[in-house]
Amino acid sequence: MQSPFLMHRDKVLGYYGAASWLRQFVLAMWNGKGYPVGLSQFRGLDRYHADAAFDMLAAYRKHGENDQAFMSLAEECRARLKEEQAATNQAEQEDVANYPHLY
Repeated sequence: MQSPFLMHRDKVLGYYGAASWLRQFVLAMWNGKGYPVGLSQFRGLDRYHADAAFDMLAAYRKHGENDQAFMSLAEECRARLKEEQAATNQAEQEDVANYPHLY
């Protein structure tokens, strides 16, 4: 049987709100202290994304970090988070340089 972390990879790595929350969820399973996730947003997930979260949680509960697909996806999520933070930092620096009167 295929790992839910592989089955739902495209949802987790999507470029929209529910995907962002799923990435946070995956990272929280990997390192909850380093990547805490709020569960209040879970209510707003559609069935498609909520089912993905439940599938991944059940698999993590059963296999933990012994699931290579989980570990790979967690690393992809970490890399994505770093890229997004770097892009945010770059945009902020450009804003300060282009619009110093606003800061």
